[in-house]
Amino acid sequence: MVILLFCGLVMPAHSLAADNLQQATVTGTVTDAATGEAMAGVNIQVKGTTQGAITDIAGKYTIANVDGNATLVFSFIGYVTKEEAIAGRSVIDMALNQEITDLDEVVVVGYTTQKRANVVGSVTSLSGEGLTQIPAANINNAISGRLPGTTIMQGSGEPGQQAPRIMIRGRSTLGALTDGYTNPLIIIDGVQGRSMDELDPSDIESLSVLKDASAAIYGATAANGVILITTKKGQEGRPRLNYQFYQGFMTPTIIPDVTNAAEYATMLSEYQVANGKNRTYSDEDIRLFASGEDPWEHPDTDWYGDLIKKWTGTAKHNLSIDGGNRGMTYYVSLGYKT
Repeated sequence: MVILLFCGLVMPAHSLAADNLQQATVTGTVTDAATGEAMAGVNIQVKGTTQGAITDIAGKYTIANVDGNATLVFSFIGYVTKEEAIAGRSVIDMALNQEITDLDEVVVVGYTTQKRANVVGSVTSLSGEGLTQIPAANINNAISGRLPGTTIMQGSGEPGQQAPRIMIRGRSTLGALTDGYTNPLIIIDGVQGRSMDELDPSDIESLSVLKDASAAIYGATAANGVILITTKKGQEGRPRLNYQFYQGFMTPTIIPDVTNAAEYATMLSEYQVANGKNRTYSDEDIRLFASGEDPWEHPDTDWYGDLIKKWTGTAKHNLSIDGGNRGMTYYVSLGYKT
């Protein structure tokens, strides 16, 4: 009986000692990763609990009775939230990075630039990084479906004739679409009247679409909207070499199932007989089309099969180098596509 009483007293003492080893007080300082200045008002919370603290004016915090295996969550408005495992430490310092949002994005508006948060008019912008995410052959295909309020219509798939029609907020004139009266004003690096087909998407720094009164500074020529394009420029420092490569494969979506020469001549003859008309091809012509005995007078050429491949490859290469020193910069780009 005495032994049992002794064990009952020892076991709670051992459990209490283990709890004291796991609980600890954590202190530290929170600073701005960019400036190194102390940050006041940062929220530090033990993950999964309501326990936490807020930094003082010197950026310091203290949290008592924290589990040594817990994780601290550091959060502050405008900064990236970070998590840090305690791992038995008593001092944990943290540097928070500012969170880049769309409101900080610089947008080209007319003859100047503004932050998106300060833009009052209707402006849609797309960065150069966003353009290069799609391996398009030209800038028109790269922006298709990515600019709200902008309609891009591809009228033909003929090689070399891939310039689409662009309308901003629909048609604003009664002129024919083919006359160019509905096209927006294109401005590249401040020069009006240039074509977007001249540019490689990899060489574009930013693209902005002005839709309303923000385009008024360009006068009547901007009645259908304005597309402003800024190309990349060199940055001071050592030369930087950039190479981009894309390889793809293409196939026609639909290839018509056409008749051969003998089938065409037969159907045409049946139609002409049914309508009381003179036949273009006689029975002998149809026989020669089918047999192939006279390829010069009665050819049977599969033009779709000879001119259109089921699969073909496409490739795009872009090599650029930029740099500069003492206020003078350079940017050289070379592109090739097949």
